[in-house]
Amino acid sequence: MDKLTTENLMNELDFSLPAERVTAAFDRLAAERGYPKRIRSDNGPEFTSNHFHGWLEQHAMIHDPIDPGKPCQNGYNESYNARLREECLNEHIFLSAPDAREKIENWSKHYNNVRPKRALEGIPPRVYARHPATTNKLEISLLRSGTN
Repeated sequence: MDKLTTENLMNELDFSLPAERVTAAFDRLAAERGYPKRIRSDNGPEFTSNHFHGWLEQHAMIHDPIDPGKPCQNGYNESYNARLREECLNEHIFLSAPDAREKIENWSKHYNNVRPKRALEGIPPRVYARHPATTNKLEISLLRSGTN
């Protein structure tokens, strides 16, 4: 999630997401959008590993973890988690991991492109993100929905 625009930048869903998988997903995103200056996350093992911290250093990024047990310090993600749970996860039965990926991706596209965001003056996040005044200010927050 981009903290400035509240845009969901990617979904990575599987039964396990080790640090190597997380950084590979970020590398794919960075190929399209560039690397952020700062990453905020919880303290899951994928974000506290030597691999993750080496990757951050390699790309000159600052890691800004929340204090353990303080999800309110990452309020943007907590709000997004609530919307994702309420509007998608609680509304569907997932028959398989690919089925879950498809349904979550469809919901995410709606969230980013159609759903008005009051904090962005009623503009959907992706539309707001494309506005010239918001470019080059990317700051990513990470979330692990369902594990908080």
